[in-house]
Amino acid sequence: MGILKKSKPQKEISCLGVAVDDFFIRVAEVKKDKKGFSLQNYGEILHFGGDLKENFSLLINEMEVKSKDVFFCLKNSAFSFFIFQTVFLPTKDISEQIKEKVRELFSLEPEKVIFDWQIVEGKITQKRKDKVKILLVGIQKDFFEKWKEMAESLNFNFLGLEPKIFSQLRALKESEKNFILVDFEECEGSINFVEEKNLKLNKNINLLSKPLSFQLSEISNFDAIFFEKIKVFSGILKGLENGEKISEILLPFLEKIVSETETVVKNLFRERKKIEKIILTGGGLKIPGIKKYFERFFNLEIKEITSDVLFPKEISEISKEILETFLAAIGAAKKGIEKEKSYGRE
Repeated sequence: MGILKKSKPQKEISCLGVAVDDFFIRVAEVKKDKKGFSLQNYGEILHFGGDLKENFSLLINEMEVKSKDVFFCLKNSAFSFFIFQTVFLPTKDISEQIKEKVRELFSLEPEKVIFDWQIVEGKITQKRKDKVKILLVGIQKDFFEKWKEMAESLNFNFLGLEPKIFSQLRALKESEKNFILVDFEECEGSINFVEEKNLKLNKNINLLSKPLSFQLSEISNFDAIFFEKIKVFSGILKGLENGEKISEILLPFLEKIVSETETVVKNLFRERKKIEKIILTGGGLKIPGIKKYFERFFNLEIKEITSDVLFPKEISEISKEILETFLAAIGAAKKGIEKEKSYGRE
């Protein structure tokens, strides 16, 4: 699911997927051949307080990317999500009914909104009064155009953008059907319930006020870049001596995401929903011990991410860590390659 700009067919089937939030830009260059999708290149840059375009340009130059196609995914809170039940009549055009709903929910004319929609429960037949549940997602067109302008100013072919959760779900292994996907960066997270591969719930939560690396730099003589490197290569808790102060920052972060997840799980069980597992993803997983911390609170399987995307042999040993951090960027790249058509249209 996503919003695409029409483009000419490309000979080389590859694309840059770019996941952007308030603090990080993550890029994955993915290619598709006879063997399937494969990761060709990846990189990230911390852009807290910096210029987005300048940092993106710096990152792609350092990566020496080859693809000129780009598809973005942004934090979920940048979009408006609506799930509603409605009745479709075969005598009325579906697209016109959706536009009426856009006008009602966004308080804007449909031409000023970039939107997409999908049936998440029920189906449309030739019977009268077919009840269906619809997921409608949109952003204002002006916002969409700013991203298009930035990409084209850097000589990229802009293919579109979508919420982060859709990119993440696309990158997961096809066999995943009924699960909760807990995504957490250090400053913002989301809890998502997927039933039969359809997104049924999306809850965004605020976590830390600043990235952990910046907070740690404030209580030490080292800068945030130093702590980012420790987090990746040795783990925050192993790399620092002042564990007491770190716990003061870290524990509320973990407690909040666990507490919110517990609430969602209880509500879903109350509705007799089937939950097979909890899948963890996001840059916050760079902090060691997160998975074990979750296992203390849930009877459900806490599963590591799996994907059908292939990895080069030289990085196969760290493929799990790459997936945890770059899942959204990889899914966005797949979207750009597939240029798949959704039910909805702008």
